[in-house]
Formats: sequence, C-alpha cells, structure tokens
Amino acid sequence: MSLHESFVNFWRTEGKYMISHNPERLYGNLARRMEQWTDTVQIDEYVLTLRSRKETTRALIVAFYDYLRRTEGIKVESPLYDVSFYDYAFMRQLEMAKFLQQRRTLREIDEHFHIDERTRREDLQALENGLEVFGAEIKITKTREDGRVFYESTLHPIFLPLNLTEVYAMTEYLKNVLPPDDPNSQLVWDIVRRIELQLSDYAIDRICPADGRPDVSNDYRDDRFFSTDDRHVQMYLMKRRSSCRILWMGKEYTGTFEPRRSGEGRGYVFRTESGEILDADPRDIEVIRDSFVYK
Repeated sequence: MSLHESFVNFWRTEGKYMISHNPERLYGNLARRMEQWTDTVQIDEYVLTLRSRKETTRALIVAFYDYLRRTEGIKVESPLYDVSFYDYAFMRQLEMAKFLQQRRTLREIDEHFHIDERTRREDLQALENGLEVFGAEIKITKTREDGRVFYESTLHPIFLPLNLTEVYAMTEYLKNVLPPDDPNSQLVWDIVRRIELQLSDYAIDRICPADGRPDVSNDYRDDRFFSTDDRHVQMYLMKRRSSCRILWMGKEYTGTFEPRRSGEGRGYVFRTESGEILDADPRDIEVIRDSFVYK
C-alpha cells in the first residue's frame, strides 16, 4: 500500500479527529504531497522545514507513523518522535527566553528549536527589543566574546491562572507578611505590583479597591541588579547558596544565607563557615559587596 493510501485511511479513522482548526485544509495539503513521496524521510524533511502549524503537523505525522506500525507492521524511525515545535511565534519565543537562561550560541539555538535562520533572527530580535506579556517585559541580552555571539536571559516567564482567592493570597496577603523595614519587603512588594499589573479591572475592584491599579512600570530587571541593590542582595545570595562576608554587631563573618524551615522563626538565617547560626535580625546585617562575584 502506498503512503498516500495509508494516509487516507489513517485520516478517515483517526487523523481528522486530532485537528480542530481547518482540518480539511491541512489534510488536503498533506494528501497531495503524499502522492509524490515514496518514503518517510521525505515526510520528515518536509515537517522540519515548516514555518507554520509545525507542531500540529508533527503530532499528526507521528500519529500516522504509529498507525503504520499498528495496522501494517511498519516501524518508522523518525526524528519527529524526539522533538517538539511551536505553532505560534509567541510560544516559541517564550520557550527561547527560558532556553537562554543558560548562555547559548546561535548553533545551540538552531539545534534546539529546529528553525531556519530567518525565523531564529526574527525571534531573537523580538526578544532583544523586549516581548511584552500582560504588562511585563521579557528581554534577552546579546554579548560578544572572542569573536563569538552569545545570548542569555535571567528572567523566568511564569504565568499562573489563579482564582480570585489565590490572587488575593499572592497580592494583598503576601505584601503584608513582612514588616516594612524587612530587607526583603521591597522585593516582595515589587512582585505583588507586577502581579497586580496583569489583573483585570474586575479583579482590582474586588481585592484592592482602595489602592486601585498600581501606577508603576513593569520593566525587565536583570538578576545582576539584585546583586548590587541593598534591598535585594540578601535574597540574591540566599538563592545562590554561595559564601559571602557580612558585618554584624561590629564584627565580620564569612558564611551563607540559608532559609529556615516553616515555623522556625525568621524566614532565613546566616550560617558561618564554622557552622554557627547567628541569632541576627536580617535588618541588622550589612553585606560586604567585594566578598562575592556576580554569577
């Protein structure tokens, strides 16, 4: 049986139920091509070069290969089993921003996303300019080193569909957990405001009618900023789990900031290199800036 005949049978029994948007158009395009193709390598090559509906087509073809194995005993070895794509540029760009949380070269980006040079160039340019999502800006940075180009980002896109009670817990409740003079209160307050910028007018009226929508920006801030700012440096160092030097009660100590387990008092402590836990209020600790290097 030819690939075309097998695909027609697959579509009638399974394939058409997998596609919700313009199924007949996708089917007609693939069926015409199946008349010309003689092996699955040609199918793979076609899918890998698509610029639109790439993931939809990949999933359909993989299901077709499974159909061939079940009904005709044909086992297809295909790279399409080991990759996934994105039908929309927005989805791909978000995933690219996450991929670039480790510094990457152009070759690494191409190999991971299986996209052509033009698409990759457009995606990177969009991310360099800043991708706006619900009032937040997602950006990457471009650097050159020894003649090579690298891209990276320290921003982690997180989108949480929450009910209004959960939204309240993440905003009004959260911003009142820490006292105003806590060294991390500004960081928490900034996170709350960035969440509130994404809310509908209805949600704002329900959970914080007195304050209204925050009149603040939601600009991208690189993680390096937190390593240099007095209001954020302790949280940055705790996240890193690396050693630094501090001043407390007129004495210098070397050690690490560590989170406490729930119910043990303050949110975190400072453990010295000898293992001693200082009974220190974080508000009284001064971090010595030259004791650590940003990473």
